[in-house]
Amino acid sequence: GFVKAAASVPLAFVETSTMTFSTALVYFAIVAVLFNLRNRLLLKRTTIFLLAAANFFIFTEVFEHGRSTLKLTILDVGQGDAIMIDFPNRSRLLVDAGPQSLRRDAGESVVAPFLKRNGMRSLDALLISHPHADHFGGVSALLKHVPIGKIVEGASLGDSGLYESWKRIARLIGIPVVKHEAGEQLKLDPSARVYILHPRLPEDSSSNHNNASLVLKVAYGTTSVLLTGDAEFETEEKLLRRYGAFLSSQILKVGHHGSITSSGEEFLKRISPQFSLISVGLRNKFRHPSDEVIARLKSLGKEVLRTDRQGAIILESDGRSWKRIDWR
Repeated sequence: GFVKAAASVPLAFVETSTMTFSTALVYFAIVAVLFNLRNRLLLKRTTIFLLAAANFFIFTEVFEHGRSTLKLTILDVGQGDAIMIDFPNRSRLLVDAGPQSLRRDAGESVVAPFLKRNGMRSLDALLISHPHADHFGGVSALLKHVPIGKIVEGASLGDSGLYESWKRIARLIGIPVVKHEAGEQLKLDPSARVYILHPRLPEDSSSNHNNASLVLKVAYGTTSVLLTGDAEFETEEKLLRRYGAFLSSQILKVGHHGSITSSGEEFLKRISPQFSLISVGLRNKFRHPSDEVIARLKSLGKEVLRTDRQGAIILESDGRSWKRIDWR
């Protein structure tokens, strides 16, 4: 009877993906009080418990608001990319949204549940590195779940029905789609910088969508991360000529899922990453990552992390150094 009465209240539902052990305890404590209003001892004890729980939630929220860390999450979306950047001021940038296939939509099955589970009710920006389905396939599903401030795309335009479908949905719900190129910044948090390094128009226009990937450098304090999309050797050489030492970053999202067409030796030496992150599907048909690329990365003496082995990869920066978060 209680469950039926509670369910009759408009909008009465609980997202189980966001329900933690502590919220479940509070819920059952309230239920216990409602059924034992005449039991003064139980009422007194439960009231003390609820007040203590309220204090816990309040102070947890206060400390969360006071945090000053930047969090980078490489989601395990299989053979594709989806990278969440959570800034100190709670702005959120999602770079790519994973693949879509006949069997699985990463936007629906991975990205949207991840956002809900972590209490992320909106995104300030969604950036699509380039128009290949393993990077934008999950966008349409995501648009149906999460309010998004704007969608950023680069020089390359997709011409597939799947690409046009997310654009049509964005137009219908009024989400602006903007273009950015090298030399611009995404202004999301005054304490961090998001530089767009590639492509520069019109000279970087390319029929090869991989080589027109948006390349980002995110800097927070003295720490930084370089996100290269699916950029191949041609783009890496341009980046080396244009930016030189500025490419140096502690974190590298390895280009093109560790393909043999990316991650040239000189490029890797210039970046000299502390962590090299590869977003790749288990036993994928492309046989990514290449053994040769892995050997190049390991020759630098640094740590190589892969989503097909580690699952999601989470790293956090306090502005001075990065640390890996063992979410398991």
